Amino acid sequence: MTANQLKMMCENRYRIQALAFTNGKMLRECFRVMSLGKLMLESEDFYKFFDLMQLVAFEISSDAFISFTKLLTEHRLMSANFLEKNYEKFFSSFKTLMDSDNYVTKLSSLRFLSSMLLDKYFFNIMTSYVQEISYLKTIMVIMAEGSPVVSFAAYQTFKIFAVNPDASLRIAKTLQRNKSRIFSIIEKLSPPSDSEEKFLEENSYLKNYLNVDVPKIITQRIEKK
Repeated sequence: MTANQLKMMCENRYRIQALAFTNGKMLRECFRVMSLGKLMLESEDFYKFFDLMQLVAFEISSDAFISFTKLLTEHRLMSANFLEKNYEKFFSSFKTLMDSDNYVTKLSSLRFLSSMLLDKYFFNIMTSYVQEISYLKTIMVIMAEGSPVVSFAAYQTFKIFAVNPDASLRIAKTLQRNKSRIFSIIEKLSPPSDSEEKFLEENSYLKNYLNVDVPKIITQRIEKK
C-alpha cells in the first residue's frame, strides 16, 4: 500500500456514497498495520478526515468518523506521539467538529474527546488540553447550549478540567468566577437512566471541589507568583 493509494481511499473514494462503506472497511483494515497507520498520520491527507466527518451525507461522515477513531486508537502509543508533535494543528482542526452544526458529528467528537483524554496513553495530551482556557470555554458553552445528550457528553470532558489539581491560575479563576452558572448547568443535565447514581455522586464531589479546592488552588498559584 502506497501513500497515493491511501490518499485515493481517504479522499476520492470516500466522497462517492456508494463506495463509502466498502472503502471505510478497507481503510480500517489498513490501519491495523502500524506502518500504514503511521503513513496516514504523517500525511497531510490525514486532515481530510475533518472535512469528511462534516459532510451532509450521513453514510460518509459517520463511516469517516469510525475510520478516524480506528486510526487514532489502534496503535495508541504511536498516535500519542503524533498528537504531542502536532498538538496545535490537530486540536484546532478537532474543534471544528465540536463546533459543527451536524448533531452526530458534534456528539461523536465530544464522546471521543473525553474517552481519549482519560486514556493512559494520552496522559500528556490530557495535561496540555486541560490547561487551555479556550477549550474550557468551548466545553462550557456546549454544556449550556447543547441538546440534553450533547450537553451531557460535554460534561464528561468538563469534569476533567474542573477537578484538575494542577489547574493554572487562569483556569481556576474561570471556574471560580462561573461557579454559580456551572452549578445551574449541571443541575439541568440529563444522565442516562443507568448512570444516574454515578452522576449524583460525581456531581456532589464536583460541587465540593469547586467550593473548597478551587479557591485553595487560586491561593496557591497567587502565592507562587
